[in-house]
Amino acid sequence: VTLRQLALGSAPGRATLVFPPDETARGSLDARIADQIRHEPHVAAVEVEVDTLDQQVASGLPEPDFGKLDVEGLELDVLQGMRTLMSRRHPRLYIELHGADAALKLHNVRAVAALLWEAGYDILHVESQSLLQRPEQLPGAIRGHLYCT
Repeated sequence: VTLRQLALGSAPGRATLVFPPDETARGSLDARIADQIRHEPHVAAVEVEVDTLDQQVASGLPEPDFGKLDVEGLELDVLQGMRTLMSRRHPRLYIELHGADAALKLHNVRAVAALLWEAGYDILHVESQSLLQRPEQLPGAIRGHLYCT
């Protein structure tokens, strides 16, 4: 295992990760979620390098056959940054979806599902064990996780 101190996204660059120091798993690069966190007491922020998974693979990282995304609102960005990998290797994906509020989370679910369907993935909503095949099924997916094959 090699630890890489970087965030994944849709394009290389830098971003600010905002998080409550006593609950670091809630940290986010998503601007709306970060704004919510900034209103809490005892907030920390750190500048991070961002790269795409496709670029990391091109520079020598082995191609994964499974990915778990828990990126607090940046699910679409991370997936956009791994389009080449998804088309070439088609890794299985386990995705936890987030959004700053219910409307933004639903928007995120729709965008993520559209990208995954376009890439040829089947999407299972883990909690309901429902195969998501149509846009009208997506509102139920704002709670829970997606398993994509």
